[in-house]
Amino acid sequence: IEKHYLKALVFSIFSEFNNPSSLLESYTFKFSYPEDGNISMGMIATAKGQSSKELSYMTREQIQQAWCTLIRTLITLSHTLPPLPQERHVAMRLYYYEDVTPTDYNPPGFTAADDAPNFEFVAEPECVEIGGSVRTKYHAVSLRLDTAMPSFVNSNTENMENGDHSNISDNEESSLESLNEITEKTELAIIAVCENENGTFTKGEIAKKLKLSKSENDDSTIDRIFGRLLDNEIITQVDDDTYQYVS
Repeated sequence: IEKHYLKALVFSIFSEFNNPSSLLESYTFKFSYPEDGNISMGMIATAKGQSSKELSYMTREQIQQAWCTLIRTLITLSHTLPPLPQERHVAMRLYYYEDVTPTDYNPPGFTAADDAPNFEFVAEPECVEIGGSVRTKYHAVSLRLDTAMPSFVNSNTENMENGDHSNISDNEESSLESLNEITEKTELAIIAVCENENGTFTKGEIAKKLKLSKSENDDSTIDRIFGRLLDNEIITQVDDDTYQYVS
């Protein structure tokens, strides 16, 4: 960072050791260096390379509130995902700005990986947009998560229902046990997303932001959860399909 070499740091979680095609989750930290010398960092939890949202500068109070909202939302949404397998492996990659970084440069603990294979998700990934973002004069932080865990678990569930247990490990069974709990935890995620809304919202908008899996994204599930939120006076109904979070 001091030399302005670092462009991105990728932290990835895999289900199999030394298998780049078994990617479950990936977190990418992106760095930029403005001409005024201030270092800007954006965080995107994804392996797809999408860029951060453009944000406006905030006051000290707004920054504190935005950080609290971002962390609270992240913790809540993380509860909606199936847990990672008990056996899991991590890998880290660094990417540099080629126009300023010497071709033979490698920091301590790292080696050149120009010919290393690309990371690939073990199953179709789902994207979760994390509400809330922070930007100061020196840093910008936003968060996005791409995870293959829901598809990974659903695929193994179908194998078990078809009588095929050959690909199900003891470690994966712990993930399957949590599948029935996802619908209940989705209620917590909806509360977090609703809390970030400044105005009104519809059921469809909330479901879209959460990127619910096929098993969760049905009218009965959404209706049941919104009914609980209304009963507990967490949200209020403005009209037929418009709601507002009770702050």
